[in-house]
Amino acid sequence: MEIRLHGTRAEVEQAAARLRLVFNVIHRSRPRKDRNGSLYRLYLTVLSPTDPR
Repeated sequence: MEIRLHGTRAEVEQAAARLRLVFNVIHRSRPRKDRNGSLYRLYLTVLSPTDPR
């Protein structure tokens, strides 16, 4: 499952840290600026909580 985070760099980093406590994150993209340059996007690929892996 892929989760997209969008917000300020601090918000994105904080949300990613909290999600890592709940999900098994198997890939994390680098934070990238959005089109207007004031916000960031970050993608997390996580295993579903129901996935037996």
